[in-house]
Amino acid sequence: MTALQNPPTDALSIQKLRLTVAHSASVGGEKTLVENVCLQVTPGQCLAVVGESGSGKSLTALACARLLSDGIAIRQGDVWVGEGAARRNVLDLPRSALHTVRGKRIGFVFQEPSLALNPVLTVGEQLREALALHGNLNAAQLELACVQALVNVGIANAAERLNDYPLQFSGGQKQRIMIAMALAGEPDVLIADEPTTALDVLVQAHILQLLKQLQAQRGMALVLISHDLAIVRQMADVVAVMQAGNIVECAPAPVFFATPQHPHSQALLTASRNHANALQSQPDAATVLSAEGICAAYSSANGLWRAATLTPILNDVSFALKRGETLALVGASGSGKTTLAKVLLGLQDRNIRSSGRLELAGLTRGAENKPTLAWQQAVSVVFQDPFASLNPRMRVGELVLEGVRSLRPEWSLQEANLRVAELMDAVGLPEDALARWPHEFSGGQRQRIAIVRALAVAPQLVILDEPTSALDVTVQAKLLAVLADLQQRFAYSYLLITHNFHVVKAMAQHVAVLHEGQLVEYGATSTVLSSPQHSQTQALLNALPAL
Repeated sequence: MTALQNPPTDALSIQKLRLTVAHSASVGGEKTLVENVCLQVTPGQCLAVVGESGSGKSLTALACARLLSDGIAIRQGDVWVGEGAARRNVLDLPRSALHTVRGKRIGFVFQEPSLALNPVLTVGEQLREALALHGNLNAAQLELACVQALVNVGIANAAERLNDYPLQFSGGQKQRIMIAMALAGEPDVLIADEPTTALDVLVQAHILQLLKQLQAQRGMALVLISHDLAIVRQMADVVAVMQAGNIVECAPAPVFFATPQHPHSQALLTASRNHANALQSQPDAATVLSAEGICAAYSSANGLWRAATLTPILNDVSFALKRGETLALVGASGSGKTTLAKVLLGLQDRNIRSSGRLELAGLTRGAENKPTLAWQQAVSVVFQDPFASLNPRMRVGELVLEGVRSLRPEWSLQEANLRVAELMDAVGLPEDALARWPHEFSGGQRQRIAIVRALAVAPQLVILDEPTSALDVTVQAKLLAVLADLQQRFAYSYLLITHNFHVVKAMAQHVAVLHEGQLVEYGATSTVLSSPQHSQTQALLNALPAL
């Protein structure tokens, strides 16, 4: 690394960064991942970095805190943080000194909180550790600071929840906890990698407002990595666009949104502004799924001889879904969406007590009963994070056929292979993808693999849990088109769990709104989105950022 003459007063300055990774042994040499990246952000400023999956956004951010995996090498560049005499080149620091930068100089909000939070430590323990590293607080002050940190990010009953483990929180709540930990050290620069992907629009609006307040109060610089250009427009002072490891455009936000110069920037904006509408509902279609009076509660035993305490999660939820149609399930984090999906799948946790009647493709079961093989054949799921749901030690072909062998034992190997080949072609993946490993694919490709795995068993119903939340707008548009095409060809019914109302408009014929475990609004998508009746639906729609 080279010394910078008269280093600037930027809170963070990236100069000529180049990152590489070794090719496979058969190919040899190195592949350049990031090339000659130069970015600066000043105190109190928000720099947004946008681009497609695999463009190098997250790698650039991780390099700033020296958090890259061992296989990725920093071949060139400088990353300056701090001001005056305290200014340091992060890439020149020995590993033993990195703790002086991480947390205090640079805070980091990771995209996947489930992987970033320690599953065997309570949230309180993790917050105390983060606060203790960057302040001189006694035990009482530390406890108050932990509670306030959770209150700041909108966690209800913060004092009581300090002793809970990450698994006891929803995805959106875990993301908020991650943000609270990143802010604990009061960093000069906060790098937020897709900080709102798991959040509903109400919490998203709260978090974005909090970040703006902290920028104003502390002069904190913010590097925001996001595929949501509506959020970028709301937050950013400067927008940098990455493509194939290079910065192809960098401009003040008003200029970027008014007159983008690079074709890739124009394509991203076009994809964000053009939203398709779902196909019309088919009134004579048969009902595939019927749920009546679904209730669920979390059971917490208070002692050996004491009765369990039940905390309600779902209360008397009823709805129906027709063949070949999509029902969107929306609501704030913790409203019960994921619990409802687990009840339908028969995968609810052992501490969940459920009741109600379910009917799926002519099969009937009580919500409290375990699903039969026929039920498991009739319903499948695509999880929010495809990388976490795909076994990294299995090739794609093994991953896809594993479910087929288990749930469709009556099929011959030839029938199974033909089914998989047809689906791989339908989602636009090459035939040789079956022989490759999950880590060899981009996020959008992994999500397509997850879709193939879910559909390979020929289900009647597919539960889509935030299938596009981690995808950039261009990949998202392609994936929605793939899902719509598969639905038309095979008459699948989708239960779509999402926070993205643009996805709802593009896919769903009907919308169900959950609020604190109750179904507060249910109707045709066009009606609900144009004239919402319930205050919760109105609040969700009013909180949507505009592009």
